Amino acid sequence: MSAMQQQIEGNWREFVGKVKQQWASITDDDFLNAEGSLDQLIGVIQRKTGETREAIETTFTRWVDDAEREGHDATEMAQQYADQAMELAQRKLAQASKVIKRHPAESVAISFGSGILAGLMFGMLTLRR
Repeated sequence: MSAMQQQIEGNWREFVGKVKQQWASITDDDFLNAEGSLDQLIGVIQRKTGETREAIETTFTRWVDDAEREGHDATEMAQQYADQAMELAQRKLAQASKVIKRHPAESVAISFGSGILAGLMFGMLTLRR
């Protein structure tokens, strides 16, 4: 099975929509008659449209390439957002460290108070059950 066939089968619904958009004469029955075979579907498209097998395969390959490129672009964008989030977190950690170093007693008091408050809230929740 070629890489193109694997990609198409993995995104079958999207592929069906693109085929119907590209070749309006292809019906749901044509897909059923092709019985999931890409080769048979290409044959149906050839018979109904008169296009060559090579032209149809070129169109399919272009769709697969476009999908791969979109996936790559989305991955790159996600990586950029993750990098930005990491940089922001590192800056905020550095700021927090500076505050703690300048005000150690206050920082300990706030941490202690937060712990007491969290413990009281947890205790109240467990007593209600």
